[in-house]
Amino acid sequence: MIASWPTLISIVLAALLFWMRIWRWSIFPRLAGGLGYLFSLEWLYRLVGAGLRMLRRVFSLASRLLESQAGILWAFLLLVLLLSLFSQGWLGG
Repeated sequence: MIASWPTLISIVLAALLFWMRIWRWSIFPRLAGGLGYLFSLEWLYRLVGAGLRMLRRVFSLASRLLESQAGILWAFLLLVLLLSLFSQGWLGG
């Protein structure tokens, strides 16, 4: 008996949507628009785009720092930090 509940619910919902379509009831136009936006995955496209823009800004800042007059000092500082991490075994295992 419990296995038939999902079937019964889907039949009732299908009948309700069918009658709403026949009588031209548009009770949930905003909900339909929101569901359309969710299933179009445009929100994912915008999220990935924002993440890539943030990465571009970070790399641009790093590039400007390394290309400035003090860039060689920053390069040496990064080299010393990496060497200290490797010598302590944090990244090398």
